Amino acid sequence: MFKLSEWLMIYETYAEGGAKFEVELFGPEHGKLGSHATDGYAIHPERGHAGVEAGLPTKDYHQFNFHYDHKNEVWSAQANNVTLHNYLQDVQVEGSNRVGLASHLEGHYGHGHKPSERTRIKSNGQPEVVKVQAGANAYNKMGSFHIDHVDVDMINKSYREVGKHYVKIKGHGLFHTGANPLKLPVQKFGLVKDPKRGFSLQTRDKKGRSSGKLTLPIKSDLKVDPRTKDIEGVRSVLASAGAKFGRTPQGTPKSHMQDLGYAGDSSHILTF
Repeated sequence: MFKLSEWLMIYETYAEGGAKFEVELFGPEHGKLGSHATDGYAIHPERGHAGVEAGLPTKDYHQFNFHYDHKNEVWSAQANNVTLHNYLQDVQVEGSNRVGLASHLEGHYGHGHKPSERTRIKSNGQPEVVKVQAGANAYNKMGSFHIDHVDVDMINKSYREVGKHYVKIKGHGLFHTGANPLKLPVQKFGLVKDPKRGFSLQTRDKKGRSSGKLTLPIKSDLKVDPRTKDIEGVRSVLASAGAKFGRTPQGTPKSHMQDLGYAGDSSHILTF
């Protein structure tokens, strides 16, 4: 289990790498509104636009919250995404009669956990008091709880319901999530045959909050499309379908490309 300082370093390293990857795909950032905002868009002059979820293989494919009410001794789990939220309420694990993530958390962590406070040193060297939720303290005391082999069809549905019809994972490829409205010549997002762990729901302490993530512990479990695993292949596939990428449904503003800077071939980016 990582210390908070180690987790922050890993998170910041991923955030920087993920941001650079998004810039390569869609152009400079225009400002996303929250963790559920769309990373970018695939745009076709006749078929319209569709959202693209993009990132490194180690990305959080979803986030959720879990909570321990220490006064009433009740566990719960929630997600903003409707499909994921419903999955959390119904998830079952082989060999267990429990139903729903909250019940599994109760079985793993038990009861008696309480909220607390801790002091951390900010980047400016000043101390800051952080409130730690009871569920996060359960994680800190007993380690991560995880459920492997999460249904990838659920993940595809969860993306489609918010307009994300494509997924681009660095080093793996560009995929559709089941609908492929722009008719791009790409495969459906999924895993290799007989994955070792597949997608995994995992608990964690995120700056004192009892926050969970849907992640891919073993990146080789994710299928690879040789045609689109690198940016050159993405450019070729998009061009063959008459489509381009952009930060917004209209494309990426030329002013952002000029003012914020974009190095390299931008032929796959629609600008306006």
